[in-house]
Amino acid sequence: MSPEAWSAPRAVLAPAPAADASIPPELAATEANLAEQFRHPPISLDALDRLAEVRARIAEALARAGETERAGEYLLASLDLAPEHGDRWQRLGDLALLSGRVEDRALAEHAYRQVLSLDPAQNAARIKLASLAIARHGYPEAVRHLEIALAYDEAGPEWLQVATLTGLYALTGQIDQGRKYFSRMARATGDDRFVLADAILLQVSGDGKGAAKRLKDIQEGSITPDLLKRYADQLRGEFTPGLLDGLFKWLK
Repeated sequence: MSPEAWSAPRAVLAPAPAADASIPPELAATEANLAEQFRHPPISLDALDRLAEVRARIAEALARAGETERAGEYLLASLDLAPEHGDRWQRLGDLALLSGRVEDRALAEHAYRQVLSLDPAQNAARIKLASLAIARHGYPEAVRHLEIALAYDEAGPEWLQVATLTGLYALTGQIDQGRKYFSRMARATGDDRFVLADAILLQVSGDGKGAAKRLKDIQEGSITPDLLKRYADQLRGEFTPGLLDGLFKWLK
């Protein structure tokens, strides 16, 4: 779906095609009945909300049938009528990514930004925006999204996200910014994943002794998970900047 298609206003009146096997008949009939009301204003807000809901349900039916592009079109029509539904924007972004087409990434980014405009704490949308930014080499934007996402994550950070942010700092030469961020997050959360990330950045900057000290701090931490301790021990003994090559290759 081109940006021109999703940014253009969509007609409120529903089309009247022949029976569509991918759309449950009861939903098709309800949509047609509600759309007919728009031919006879004034239009009630209740009818508006109901039509938006029906179109969102039709979108899900189409998605289950594998018709992701049509599903996205119905979701856009639903959101035209009721744009305050963050879950529908999230779904729209996910459907746009499912297409696998590069041109649909712009729609996905637009949808996820709408999610965050409604609720900045929606980490799922923010992480996907970071991934999309990386795909188009928008590394500074990806860094900002990951920094915020990790700060919002009350359940504890995922190492993949911390490692990705570490690689981005190294890749863009923002070692000092990264160390300040990880040190601040380590103090605020007590999570040794941030200490480990700081150690990696120290090693990348050429401070092997500083990195070894940080890794030793992790090993001696009484609350550090055993797996992380073993990881720190392995890094302390074997780490070289070349270990980031695989991550850099993925980021690039």
